[in-house]
Amino acid sequence: MTREEFERLKKSERLRAARKRHHRKVMMNRVLAVLFVVALIGVIICVIVMVDRKLKGPEPAEPDLSWQQHASNNPTLSVPTDTPTPTPEPEYTPTPSPVPVGVKRVAFTFDDGPHSDLTRKFVDKLASYGGKATWFVVGNRIDAETGADLKYAADMGMEIGIHAWTHEYYFDRNPDKLDEELDKTAAKIKEVTGKEPTLFRPPGGNFTDKQVAAARYPVILWSVDTEDWKNKGSGTEEVRSTNIQKTVDKIMRETKDGSIVLMHEIYYNSYDAFCLAIDRLSKEGYVFVTVSELIGDELRPGHRYTSWYIR
Repeated sequence: MTREEFERLKKSERLRAARKRHHRKVMMNRVLAVLFVVALIGVIICVIVMVDRKLKGPEPAEPDLSWQQHASNNPTLSVPTDTPTPTPEPEYTPTPSPVPVGVKRVAFTFDDGPHSDLTRKFVDKLASYGGKATWFVVGNRIDAETGADLKYAADMGMEIGIHAWTHEYYFDRNPDKLDEELDKTAAKIKEVTGKEPTLFRPPGGNFTDKQVAAARYPVILWSVDTEDWKNKGSGTEEVRSTNIQKTVDKIMRETKDGSIVLMHEIYYNSYDAFCLAIDRLSKEGYVFVTVSELIGDELRPGHRYTSWYIR
């Protein structure tokens, strides 16, 4: 190979090397350009999402479905699944008492009474804090003695609602029979208290969507199920104290501003747990109100309510 040929070969190799370097540089620039575009798109999407969330406001609270769990824990109950049938809303005018703005409110509710001893105890404990609550009573448990206790509760400003006539479960009940039992219970409540009941809670919370839509009363469920019926046993003093504390702990853990709390007024353990709980809640700034005071003028027949914030 002559010197001239050797020089041409070297020059050719340098050109090929230069082309490769140029090609790699072009490819790298393209990759960087693609990555830049992807990153820019990501930033734009994030900004759009943040602006959208800010405009929409905070996400709604997750619904508390403890009333369904309460029903499923009892083998005699089943959770209703009917499709709701819309009905015209009847005229309804609740009369809630004013509650100071800016305070934390909780509505305790007591099922299955009245009770010849405990009804007055619950009322007096609430009254010691200037508080009120809502009772959902069973019609056939109202006699001369318990009727006087129920009137005492009503006279003290407590709200009396319908629970049932015999505490049977209504989700499979004939509509005419259901209306008959509700009317019978409402009449009994008015007879002893002088006041028309305006709220209804079906036993076990079991009421189909179709029944709710057709209801002549607002249907009141709950957001805090204390499950106090599980802790009603007595046993030794240690066992009883443990059972009471379980109920207290559940109340304190789950109650928040706007909660509707489910309890039963027919168990002494429930009363003791209630006393301990409201002592603590009062120190945390809570006031105790009726369901009508909590929900206010949004209460309507044909609607289900579980709390102030889920309604």
